[in-house]
Amino acid sequence: MPLDAYTVLYAPTFIAAAYIFLAWYHKTASPLMVVMSGSMEPALRKGDLVVVSRRTKLEPKVGMIIVYRAGGERLVIHRVVGSHQVSEMIQIETRGDASKRGDCELVEYEQVVGEMVYRAPRLGYPIYILNRLLSRGQLLLL
Repeated sequence: MPLDAYTVLYAPTFIAAAYIFLAWYHKTASPLMVVMSGSMEPALRKGDLVVVSRRTKLEPKVGMIIVYRAGGERLVIHRVVGSHQVSEMIQIETRGDASKRGDCELVEYEQVVGEMVYRAPRLGYPIYILNRLLSRGQLLLL
């Protein structure tokens, strides 16, 4: 079945509109994220698609899975294992489920993008594979 002009035009428009709606509804610029490492296994596996939300004032609680910016723009998804109030600042201690010890650095509240609210197993796997091929230089783009 050949693709017609409507499919080629409307499918990307629909996907973009759905992404914009998710960003608006969940109050975050990054409402969808594909898990790229095994640091959160077995709770989250490589290739899982997660929905991230910041609809309410995020109060970090032990056990909550959050997404935060580490080292500038890199997004990390880890579980909250503790939080500390230092003066006016909230510092969050996180850890990947596959690790026995916590992350080296505490997360400042301002670094938090949102909380994981939904997981779609393996739905992001094509993006995971594409990312791996591009990072290894195994994919030739013509």
